[in-house]
Amino acid sequence: MDQNRLLKEAQEIAAKYPFYMVRGQLNHLYGYIYQSSDGKTKYAIDVIFDENFPNEPPQIGFRQQVPNLPSEIQLLSLSNWSTDSHVIEIIDELAQIVKKYVEPDSRVKEEESNNSNFEVQQNNQQQNETQIKENIEGQKGIAETSQETSIATEEYITPDLNVYPDDLYAEWNNSQDQLESINDQNIIVEEGTRISENYEQQIIDENVLKTPTYSSEEIVDTAGNLILTTEAALIQQEYAMDFIEGTLGIVEVYLTITLDQTFVIRINFTEYPKRPILEVPEGIKSILGDINESIQILKKWDVSHPPHVVDIIHELESKLWFLTDLETEVNMISGEYKTELVNGILSHLKINLYTYGFKEFGLEIDLSKHPEKPSIKYSKELNELINTPVENLNSYKNWTKGESHCVDIIREIQWLVDKNSRINFELSLLRSAMKDVNYNPNDNSITAKLEGKMKTEGVSFEFKVSLSPDYPMAVPKIELISKLEEQEELKVKLVNQIKTFTASWHQFSYLIDLFNDISKAIFEVSVISCVICHKIECPECNKKISAANPEDQCQVKCPSCERLYHKYCWNTTISSFKKCGFCLRPPPPNMVHID
Repeated sequence: MDQNRLLKEAQEIAAKYPFYMVRGQLNHLYGYIYQSSDGKTKYAIDVIFDENFPNEPPQIGFRQQVPNLPSEIQLLSLSNWSTDSHVIEIIDELAQIVKKYVEPDSRVKEEESNNSNFEVQQNNQQQNETQIKENIEGQKGIAETSQETSIATEEYITPDLNVYPDDLYAEWNNSQDQLESINDQNIIVEEGTRISENYEQQIIDENVLKTPTYSSEEIVDTAGNLILTTEAALIQQEYAMDFIEGTLGIVEVYLTITLDQTFVIRINFTEYPKRPILEVPEGIKSILGDINESIQILKKWDVSHPPHVVDIIHELESKLWFLTDLETEVNMISGEYKTELVNGILSHLKINLYTYGFKEFGLEIDLSKHPEKPSIKYSKELNELINTPVENLNSYKNWTKGESHCVDIIREIQWLVDKNSRINFELSLLRSAMKDVNYNPNDNSITAKLEGKMKTEGVSFEFKVSLSPDYPMAVPKIELISKLEEQEELKVKLVNQIKTFTASWHQFSYLIDLFNDISKAIFEVSVISCVICHKIECPECNKKISAANPEDQCQVKCPSCERLYHKYCWNTTISSFKKCGFCLRPPPPNMVHID
């Protein structure tokens, strides 16, 4: 059903006759079409629109018996109904017929004497049509509250359609008597179609068996407030609302956008047709800014041709409707990450990211321009950790309106958090075991240096670890960059160790494991052992062949080749062979035996 057409029809009727909506429903109107000259009797009808309107005319029925009215009436305005017809034409025609039979003039009486039943025949249809047109043009005697209008110019006053007149409640007390009278009143609203029985049952269902009761607070005095009443009724047809402190022109409207997001809008239209005053929650202000500028109806308000207040709500609702898409975006994010709304606003989120050691990093995201790119603000700790501006994120740079999702950006940030946290953890382990470890974030590389001791004292073992963008999922590249020209055997051993380590790499491998193996290999070739027993500790006294404190070591050096012996091994070799077991040269007399 076309609501705009329905409203227009109702305004045309109410501008001319005292008509009202039944229980606030615009598709069921009740009103008076004629009042007797003595003022004692008003004749009321119901007008009911169904879903087929305007393709089909509304149903029309009397509320009480009309004196002298024939049992069947044929209305030309109904017989000739089209989608361009107006309901006011039917009511005008019906009002003239009621007037003719309630208070007949001499011409009508003469016709009644010739035809007591006054049955309208098809052969005098043209005569009736002429009479009806004349009567419509000269209609008199409508209730004092009726107002004239110009349908041609479509300039209608805003009618009071929302509240029944006081005498209607009194009439409803006698509704059973009225229905008994209706039994004798059958109206043909379309040629060959009788609807009185269905209509009678509809009147019983709607207005007798389910007669509503009203408290004094619920009945609004609409004297002088016809415009405000209609504006309030139009809002109430579509939205849940409350009147504020019983004031007709101040309401709070509950605007539900999503299952979780309902806004309470306060509207003051007491000065209508002047521009209404809207009070909206901070959440809407943060999204739309100045409401008087962002809502075009308010911005371009014309007092001479004011729109309906409900149209303001329509535009506001349409501008907020994107929140349904935001709800989907938020659900996608909250399904993977800890998320909370900032100030209860769906478009503003605070997200916490967790990584190694349950460390927490926060960020805020503003989705108010969705489906455009979101605005993302890092916390200080997050910015220091990932050191990557939002603009440099691949998911942000490749954002496609209507296709990309905010959760993809959050996933990339989470990946950077995990990656950089892993690197920081690796560096911490390396620095705890090695003194010279450096990280270059520009090329994402680590350099580590080991210094030789004892046999390799003065030799530097330097390594470079290049981390791929997918580290630790991808294998790092590890190089030995020291030349080690005099340590070829050791160099080969270290290179083989690196190959073995990278070949078995997985995401749970750690660089410290490789450098521990490298340190052991360097130690094995660097440590000083006895030239005879090849052991570090003496087989007799258990002291090491080399120690920082001379008193804690067991050592003898051949004066010829400078090879080291344990004292026990030296004495045994010299006493047996009389010469060095390595260079085969005899020792001086003072070294034949060492105590």
